[in-house]
Amino acid sequence: MPKAKDTEQAFLGLTPTQFLALSDTKALALMHAQSAIKWQQAVHALAGLVLGTITYLASLVVCFHLAKLGFPKLAAMALGTPVLTVIKRILDSRI
Repeated sequence: MPKAKDTEQAFLGLTPTQFLALSDTKALALMHAQSAIKWQQAVHALAGLVLGTITYLASLVVCFHLAKLGFPKLAAMALGTPVLTVIKRILDSRI
């Protein structure tokens, strides 16, 4: 019994041999499902990038505004470690 090649890569969770054994309808349905998954991942990544950028810019504006009004401790908190950690996690949630 021959062993499967170690270099054989899985495509849609299937090996190339298994994928070729599928009917055309099932193969096409799997391709559409994979396309939909990739689209959702791209939208999620873009949303994370936009939300992280908006959050960072908003915290910068708040920091400058509070500093201008004479609240340096509150301004420092607006760009403190907890706020920047949340922003970093939003940006890291991108795929």
